[in-house]
Amino acid sequence: MPAAPPPPGLTGKPVLVPLRAGTELWRIHHEKYAANAMNPTPQPAIPGGARFDSLTGDYAYTYLGDSPEAAVAETLCRNLAVTARPRLIPRAQVSGRVLSRLTVTTDITVIALHGPHLSAVGQDTWLTKCDPSDYVQTRSWARALLTAAPSAAGLTYRCRHNEDRFAWMLTTDPAYPRHPTLDSNDSVPLHSPAGLVLVERMLAHYNAALASTV
Repeated sequence: MPAAPPPPGLTGKPVLVPLRAGTELWRIHHEKYAANAMNPTPQPAIPGGARFDSLTGDYAYTYLGDSPEAAVAETLCRNLAVTARPRLIPRAQVSGRVLSRLTVTTDITVIALHGPHLSAVGQDTWLTKCDPSDYVQTRSWARALLTAAPSAAGLTYRCRHNEDRFAWMLTTDPAYPRHPTLDSNDSVPLHSPAGLVLVERMLAHYNAALASTV
């Protein structure tokens, strides 16, 4: 589907699915921030920001995956061009960053953006798999979807480069510095020996590797 803003009225009703208490999620983030920290920064333009960031700052946001592999796919590999040649990721992308495991403490609901649920709102996989050049439009869609389903606490969708894994963009009021239903369990610095082994193993699944130098 070509890049386009959402219509004034969505053609269908967003489908809500549960994110159950006890679910474990993973996130890659800078070590200076808490694992459950929320980002309240408006992202009205590109370059910069991610797929479903708030355009105007009306919600704070964070991104998580259903596994360490999903976190790597959505954070380190998200913007890699699709090519048969091996891709190199600068080591600066792991410097000062950690992989954290979190647990959902309370049942919440999110909008499903995968399978037939995309068609239900008049969309296709462009919404979750387009290049960053279209992110202003995908952010417009996120705002329209969340407005149409005010009880939703975010979105869930298949990772751009791994159809077997799911990602979540969870939202809160911008006044909340941390997500109230996410507890942090443990973290692994990506630049540590254990972290580097984990990252290299995961990147190999995507025909990618860390560059030998920064």
